[in-house]
Amino acid sequence: RWGIDPILTNASITAAYFEFEPDHRERTNFDFYLELSSSCHISIEVKFTEPDFGKTSPCKSDPCKYARKWDELYTPLLKECPAAAKRLLECQNESDPFDCVFNGELNEKCPRSIGCFVHEFYAHYQIWRNISYASLQSDVVLFLTPKENDALDIERNYIDALSEQFSGPIVQNIYWEDLLEITQAKATNDYTLDVYLKLFAKKYLIKSPSLGNNL
Repeated sequence: RWGIDPILTNASITAAYFEFEPDHRERTNFDFYLELSSSCHISIEVKFTEPDFGKTSPCKSDPCKYARKWDELYTPLLKECPAAAKRLLECQNESDPFDCVFNGELNEKCPRSIGCFVHEFYAHYQIWRNISYASLQSDVVLFLTPKENDALDIERNYIDALSEQFSGPIVQNIYWEDLLEITQAKATNDYTLDVYLKLFAKKYLIKSPSLGNNL
């Protein structure tokens, strides 16, 4: 349904983690992370009521923090990421690419922001941090959110636009409402799970036409 069926058909899950931290220095935590026997991975970023995906944060005590992280952490990752390697190479041909990020704040008035990959990366910081760990064409990066949280629409539209650009990895929005409906359809013979899913939807989702209303 989300374009990952062939991946799961030809592989099995070998490990699964909640709050997986691939690099303590970088401090990205994947809400849920699956490793497959094919060597690819599926990462899932989960949102409920948050008004946005993660942004850079002010750091006046360390004004060059994000420039340093770009050189030491993100550049090596992005070189291995099929979704970013070409963009990174174009960026490395520019001099002093950090005009737009200082003290942890994004300079929206930076004259070089249009077409600048550094600016785009930090403008959509958490989205690109998650994508940067996708080093294989068959890796999957999912963003799981409620449809009704329209505060996330701008960044979900951005993710949709990215997904159309990449031949791999798979980068895609998925929605709690769709996921719960699919799961509930698989749980028709499991009364306890069926009740749990309905209670979950009733508690956490604003509108759920087929879930949470028949307890």
